[in-house]
Amino acid sequence: MVLTLPRVLKFISGGAEGFLGIPVIGEAFIITTNWGALIIMFIVHLMTFLIARNEGGSVIGSLVGMLASVVGYFDAIMGMFLHMAAALTLLINAFFREK
Repeated sequence: MVLTLPRVLKFISGGAEGFLGIPVIGEAFIITTNWGALIIMFIVHLMTFLIARNEGGSVIGSLVGMLASVVGYFDAIMGMFLHMAAALTLLINAFFREK
């Protein structure tokens, strides 16, 4: 497995999304950061999206992650499920997708 920059960013953002998707712990972390974690994750996903797109990689996980950050700001339950979906998508892409 070659560790390219998009792959490393997908591992990092996928792990962070997995943490935010944990029902009580992720929600408590988001609330204690005054929703700043969602803003930071949106920026991380945007960077991952742009770098992966420029290198011809899969961007679907980053798009789901950005959606999770926006939706999670307004609806915690739907955001939790989207965080889980983003984590799963990003980690699968990081493990198995190759250019």
